[in-house]
Amino acid sequence: MSKIFIILSFCFFSTIAEAHSYFFAFAEVEYNEVNGKIEATITATAHDLESYLQKKNILQKNLSDCTNDSVSLSILEKFINQHFALTINPNDENSIMDGNELFMLHLEGIEIQMTGTIQIYLSGTVKRAINSVDLFFDLLMDEYPEQQNKATFIYRENKETLVFLPTKKSETIELK
Repeated sequence: MSKIFIILSFCFFSTIAEAHSYFFAFAEVEYNEVNGKIEATITATAHDLESYLQKKNILQKNLSDCTNDSVSLSILEKFINQHFALTINPNDENSIMDGNELFMLHLEGIEIQMTGTIQIYLSGTVKRAINSVDLFFDLLMDEYPEQQNKATFIYRENKETLVFLPTKKSETIELK
């Protein structure tokens, strides 16, 4: 009798339990001033991202079907640049760059991991020396109010980890 009660209790609680109550996305961004490159990797839960993209009619394919589809990857690139954006600030007051410049990242590819996450690889070329970077990272926050994102910014020998919340979607990194 007690075994049946335990099994029924397990079945009942497993049907009302959520898959997870917290949502995270992580990014690692590295600025290499020698070769003028910014490279980034975003890691998110593949199911959450895929569900969001399909619900919003942004992408109807499964993410695993997009790895070799240039149209789908272009759509994904545009979406990522709207929710993970860098604004670079000039290093020199006499720079020909007029104020801050939104920096577009190019999608290099995606990789679905066996752990259920997706790795999104991005890069871009910086044409001038920069003083600071404003990072905006609200990926999935409009869908999941509990969403918390973190980004680690690497510059020279320094690493700085930043936290992004629905109430704080952007941060500034001073390059020293």
